Amino acid sequence: MTRPQRGYLYRAFGAWHVRYREDVWQQDGTKKRVQVSRRIASFAECPRKSDARRRADEIMHSINTDLTSLCSTMPVVTFVEDIYLPHVKSQKRAST
Repeated sequence: MTRPQRGYLYRAFGAWHVRYREDVWQQDGTKKRVQVSRRIASFAECPRKSDARRRADEIMHSINTDLTSLCSTMPVVTFVEDIYLPHVKSQKRAST
């Protein structure tokens, strides 16, 4: 489990953006944490930083409570064959 993020709010290219980190599953079954930036509003829509912060908080709430992440949608067979069994083979004794 990762802790909830607030996101870093910044201005660029005439708009407000929020930067945060996200877990991405690779093809080989490993998880990689990457930095993501998302445009949330133009200066005309949100002239003040406090207005942009409210929109960023809404976006971050949906990201922090996302239940459809790649981890939760991975099939059980894929998890067992690609992640669990290799871990058990390398970390446990044969008697286990």
